[in-house]
Order: sequence, then structure tokens, then C-alpha cells
Amino acid sequence: MNKTTMAIIAVVVVIIVVVVGVAAYELTRPGGTTGGGTHIDIYASDSPSYGFGMSAGGITSPGPNLALTSGQTYTITLHNVGTVPHNFAITKDKVDGSTNLAFSGAQIASASNPVSPGSSASVTFTAGTAGSYYYICQIDSHVSLGMWGTATVS
Repeated sequence: MNKTTMAIIAVVVVIIVVVVGVAAYELTRPGGTTGGGTHIDIYASDSPSYGFGMSAGGITSPGPNLALTSGQTYTITLHNVGTVPHNFAITKDKVDGSTNLAFSGAQIASASNPVSPGSSASVTFTAGTAGSYYYICQIDSHVSLGMWGTATVS
């Protein structure tokens, strides 16, 4: 092989390594896309107050807005960093105990089988019709105590 051919092969190998590296980074970074679509971590707590956040130290009431895209697949992982059980559901209404899900499968655990303190659970679903929805903890009185946020689908 001549020097020009070897240089072209070297450039092609470098390009392949860079593309594979970028793809691997995008697939494994927090908030990146995975085989289950876009991954979102959300944290639930009741101490010192009830709410949701994008980090264990960033719990607010209401929780942060989740900006979703209609037709996009999402994997949401709920991390219970509180002292009592919690769950997560995207609903059409902001009512204690609501089971009126906005999208099929948009629920992690349930009021009767919640995520224990110190545990995590995930769900994968596809965002449906554009509009404004709520995400809540379905356990009795938790919405009234502040465990809700908005999910906006565009």
C-alpha cells in the first residue's frame, strides 16, 4: 500500500471511532436516549416537604414541568428518596388518587403497590396527544400535600 491509501484508511478508522464514541455517549448519558426512548429520572420525597424533582436535592412542589413530544417513547425512572412509599402517574387531572391516565402505561407502581423508600422503579410509554397533563403520586392525600407537577406534550 502507498502512503495515500494508508492515510485514507487511518482517517476512516478515526471517523468510525469518533462516531461510535459519540453514539455510545448519547446512549448512556443521563437524560439521553436509550433503547426505551428518552430517559428521564425523577425523584419523589416527603421530607422536608412533599414533592418531585429532577435530583434528590431539588424536590419542589409543584414539581418541574416535564416537556414531552407526542409520539416519542420515554422511559421514566422514579427514585423514592423519601421516608414513605410513593408512585408516579401522568394523569388528565390533578386529584388525589386519580386513575385517569393520560397515556396507556404512563404509571410507575400504584397506590396499592407503591415504590418503597430508598427504591426505584421504571416505566416505558409513548407520549400521546399534545396538551397539558399532570403527573402525580396517587397515594391518598399526596397530591393535596404537594406531590404533583405538569407534563406538557407538544
